[in-house]
Amino acid sequence: MGCCGQARDAAVAAVAEYPGPAPRPLPAPGPDPVRRDPAPEHAVRLRFTQSSAMRVRGPATGLTYDFTAAAPVQPVDGRDAEVLMGTGYFRRAY
Repeated sequence: MGCCGQARDAAVAAVAEYPGPAPRPLPAPGPDPVRRDPAPEHAVRLRFTQSSAMRVRGPATGLTYDFTAAAPVQPVDGRDAEVLMGTGYFRRAY
């Protein structure tokens, strides 16, 4: 009668022999989405309400916005602004 360790060794050997799916190449990087100012027709000024710094990517546009204690108010694309204000960390700056 065989030991349970033999079955484990056989299972490990079978898994080690499985090559798995072929690796897929990564897509080529696109242009950098970082942009200081959103399109003027969509611009909304938002204030970051925390004292720390935060980099956030707009959920609608993919643009990156940097908020710091020194620059808590930034122009944000209006399509991103509604979602960002819903987090409680941002409010509209007039």
